[in-house]
Order: sequence, then C-alpha cells, then structure tokens
Amino acid sequence: MDPPKAELAVNRWIIGQTIKTVQALDLALADLRFDESANTVYHFVWASFCDWYLELIKPILSPLPAQGGDQGVGASGEAASSSAAPEGESPSAGVTHPNPSLGREGLEAAETRAVAGWVLDQILAMLHPFMPFITEELWHALADRKDDLIVGHWPMADARAIDPEASAEVEWLIKLVSEIRAARSELNVPPGARLNLFVADASAETAARLDRQHGVLSRLARLDSIQLAPFAGKGAAQVVVDEATFALPLEGVIDLDAERARLTKGAEAAEKERDSLAGRLANPSFVERAKPEAVAKAREDHDAKAAEAERLRAALARLG
Repeated sequence: MDPPKAELAVNRWIIGQTIKTVQALDLALADLRFDESANTVYHFVWASFCDWYLELIKPILSPLPAQGGDQGVGASGEAASSSAAPEGESPSAGVTHPNPSLGREGLEAAETRAVAGWVLDQILAMLHPFMPFITEELWHALADRKDDLIVGHWPMADARAIDPEASAEVEWLIKLVSEIRAARSELNVPPGARLNLFVADASAETAARLDRQHGVLSRLARLDSIQLAPFAGKGAAQVVVDEATFALPLEGVIDLDAERARLTKGAEAAEKERDSLAGRLANPSFVERAKPEAVAKAREDHDAKAAEAERLRAALARLG
C-alpha cells in the first residue's frame, strides 16, 4: 500500500525512514544476514518510530477532543475509534481524505493518524518473519482485515517517497533537542525548569525551521522562549548545531560557581586516571607480561576516562 499523502515535515520524515528501512531490510535478507535484518527493524521501531516520531507528534494530536475513543497515536489511526477502516484495509485508510471542515489542526491530526497507521502496518509486515504469531495477532486486532498478514504484500521500497528536505529538518530538530537535553543533564539543571533560548548566527533556513518547529522544540527542550539574538551575559550553557550557536542562560537556575567547581573537580579526577592508565599502557613490561584481558581492560578504562574528561571539559566550557 502506498503511503498516505503528507504535508507535515515530521510525517514526510517517518515515511522516508520507513522506506529506507525496507530498502536496508531487503538487502540484508537477500544476503541471508538475518541478524542484520532483525537489528535493522529493531533500531527503526525503537529509535525512529517509538523514541522520536511518537514524541514529535504528540502536540499535533493533543488539540483534538476525544471523539468516540482514544484519538492518540497508540490507537493506530482510526482502528480503535468508532470509525474503523473498511474490512481488509489498513487502519490509516479511513483518514486518507480528511474532512476539510476540520480546520488546519484537525487536518494535521488526521494526516498524522493516517501516517502513523500506515507506518505501523509496515512495521508489522517487516517484523512478521521474525515474530509471526504476535504480529498476526496485532494485524487483526488493529483493524478488520480481509487477509492474514502471512499472505499480505511485502512493503515496497519506493524511493520516490523519501523527502530529503523533510528528513534534514527533522534530523536537525532531533539533534538540537538532544544537544539541549545533554547540556541540561550535564549541568544539573532541574528537569522541571523552563529556560529561555537565545540563537546567534542563525541562517535564514535555521530561522525558518525554528519558526515551524517552535511548539515541538519548546515542549521537548522545556523552553519558555526562543529569541533570534545572541546572549550578551555570562553563565549560559551553549551548544552549536550547524552554523548557529544556542545559549541557555542559567543565572538563578543553578549555582554557577558550585557547578563550575563540580565539573572542574570531576574533569581533573578523570584526567588523572586517564593519564595513569596511559602511562601503564605505554610501559612495554605491562603490555607484554600482563594477561591479554588485563591489557584490554586497561585500554577500555583509558578510553572511558578520556571520554569522561572530554565531556566534563565541554560542559565546563558551555558555562563560559
């Protein structure tokens, strides 16, 4: 079944990710790489669909009032509501052509439910060779089906459904949210604290993306405001994504001096252990006489301490 028509970037992105996953799965199965096949589907379902897509579409679906059942994405489109798809069709089939009288928010939500239902159908089909019984059960539980999944059509990898522009925008959004979350975590910002975001050196494309993704970014990164202006003060966490620098002022949110002291102490301790391990690994007597597993463990510990020191120094630099 062809994917539903989609205008929202997040929906065009997940359609493209689904097609890419089908392409990778087809190649792995052709080479009889069943381990790689299973990992390909697993990472798509867990990271792309469950971790990010469902999180990104919550603001799109939440404005709609409940009508006859669960209108959330977990219902896979219309399958759990009173307006189920016709027999034999996917859960997304009943909302491919939404009523224009719904308004913009209603149309966006209807489109999103259709896309989410279509993607879930593709997931069940891709998982069927590895989990035949549970996928068959879910296939029939989500909609009235004319045929069993085992005799259904394999997903088609039509590269024309991949939208590079939408993919680039959503990947940019995911990267920005991830960087902001990492900065908040590293600097012990309280989870419930809402921050202001200042953006310097943003291109016209970045400014347009910030405008389009303002609501989602504010919710996922817990922001009160987004301002296209450099931050002139001190004591701000800074992250760089593409050409733009994003600053989160932390004055009054955390104890900046105490946080600097904590990060400095942690970085110095990690650097000391890193250097000690480096000296041991540079000693030919240790490398030649020690058990191979001991040498491997020392290398692993060295790399971990080096990464920890780098992370703490980066967090310290963010504070300015």
